Amino acid sequence: MPMKLSELEKRRLIKKHPIDTKKTEDAIALANRDISTAIDLLQTKDFEKDNIMFDRMRRKRHALVYDVAGSMSQTEAHNAVMRAKEFVEKIKKLV
Repeated sequence: MPMKLSELEKRRLIKKHPIDTKKTEDAIALANRDISTAIDLLQTKDFEKDNIMFDRMRRKRHALVYDVAGSMSQTEAHNAVMRAKEFVEKIKKLV
């Protein structure tokens, strides 16, 4: 059963912070901008293959980190880093 907010505060697991409306609005605006950029990128056909490739790399990384050691070769790791750098350069050109 979830703990009540008052219990979390009592145990000092969380604490109250003053509400800062400006920071909240800025964070929401930033999130909306990032979502909009992501949607634009996902709709670009040129990035479709990148999305598939990075999803495969994400799955492989997950297995490497959490499951089986040695499931990625040095060459695969190097290629992943190079592809990531190329992808960032594509994004920079669009932004």
